[in-house]
Amino acid sequence: MTDNGYFSDDEITAFGRDGYVVVRGLYDRDTMADIAAWADDIQGRPESAGKWMKYFGDSLTTPGARILNRVENICPHHDGFDGLMRTGEMPARVGELFGGAAVLFKEKINFKLPGGDGFKAHQDVQA
Repeated sequence: MTDNGYFSDDEITAFGRDGYVVVRGLYDRDTMADIAAWADDIQGRPESAGKWMKYFGDSLTTPGARILNRVENICPHHDGFDGLMRTGEMPARVGELFGGAAVLFKEKINFKLPGGDGFKAHQDVQA
């Protein structure tokens, strides 16, 4: 294990080579239930200018209906996701892989709801 104790030297090497590392069982059943409940909470929140940003697509099954497909800017408005993504173990793990401090640039939840169109194959080259 490395000094931080999260990854072995082989995992760090594999990350440098492959650009990813698989961490099975990172979250226990209770934490996963919390994360699912938080996502349900975010999904059910009304649109609110200047807070979380909700994006919708056309329904494939109900003409004229809009289906939620993405929510962004969650952490500043949700203590659970904020704690998960910006403090504690997750940024420490990512920082270990990066070899320095990790900073959350953008967070979002993509929803694949019944009747939704999903996302077409694309590259985020504009970014």
